[in-house]
Amino acid sequence: MSATQFPALDAEGRAMVRAMIDGLRARLEQALLAAGAGAQEAAELALCTLATNKSLAY
Repeated sequence: MSATQFPALDAEGRAMVRAMIDGLRARLEQALLAAGAGAQEAAELALCTLATNKSLAY
């Protein structure tokens, strides 16, 4: 279950969690771009990194 689906969170809490995750993805993508990755590569790596972190949290 993702944090945005956690039943104890109200709609505002779920939106806040989603915004934090989206912000983290954007920062990862920008860091990868600054390190020389292409746009597509940076987007894919940022998404994979977040997915891996989520799977390791369980």
